[in-house]
Amino acid sequence: MAIKIPLGYDYKMQEFDPLEMTIRDSLKINIENWAKFRHTITASVNANSLISVLPVSPDIKSSYLELSKSHYEVVTMLGATKISLNSLEEFVNKDHLIFKKSFKEFYMHAGSVLDNLARLIYIVNVSNGVSTRDRYNKLIRHTIGYGQLKKIYLNNKPELKGYNNIVKSKAIHEIKNIRNNFTHSWPPTIFIDQNTNEFLWPNAMRKKSQYYLWPHDPEEIRRIRREYKKRVPLVQMVRNDWLNLEQFQNKVFKRLYKDIRKFERNHNLEIV
Repeated sequence: MAIKIPLGYDYKMQEFDPLEMTIRDSLKINIENWAKFRHTITASVNANSLISVLPVSPDIKSSYLELSKSHYEVVTMLGATKISLNSLEEFVNKDHLIFKKSFKEFYMHAGSVLDNLARLIYIVNVSNGVSTRDRYNKLIRHTIGYGQLKKIYLNNKPELKGYNNIVKSKAIHEIKNIRNNFTHSWPPTIFIDQNTNEFLWPNAMRKKSQYYLWPHDPEEIRRIRREYKKRVPLVQMVRNDWLNLEQFQNKVFKRLYKDIRKFERNHNLEIV
């Protein structure tokens, strides 16, 4: 079976690569369950770690390598997301361009975390996930993002038992919505509290993917006043999203380091 986690395993005492150490020790990110997943698939993943009485197909080998690629992308982008939060907090009232850049980057990096977590969930749990292709003949394990995870869950409920709350997390879907808005739309309307000068963000921008309204047009300003009445303090919103993201990845990896045995059973092999 996959590499067993020893009793008393302490992720804070493990030797990781320099980037991983920075994320754990300097940025103080909780990556305990990420580290356990890293341990179960072997730290330096290569196809020679897969042992089977049957020939191991190229699709299975490349999927196994992608477990390592995606788990490394998750941890490095967690670090990038935290750096963006730190920059946003530092420059919120000092340099608006750096603040704006940091705000957008926070959600772009968070999106990378979510998409790679979705890829890990899919490869580890779904037995035909190593080879299934979409209508464009592209491997789903290469194209899947967090936004597609709900549909995959509904189509593979027996194999994804226990992932309901992960797939349907309201807070995480809202993070995904903001990332999609930043990716596909124009700069957002940011309000300023006249009493505190605090930046405010419209709740509508969290609820669904949509194009931003333009505050300089008489038609759209009326829609802004009508549709963007509910607002939240922007910096606190980003802080909360960071806490939700950090907790979410730990929750996902806690399932993954246990479910890696499903990957072994699905493909009649053992990770050694």
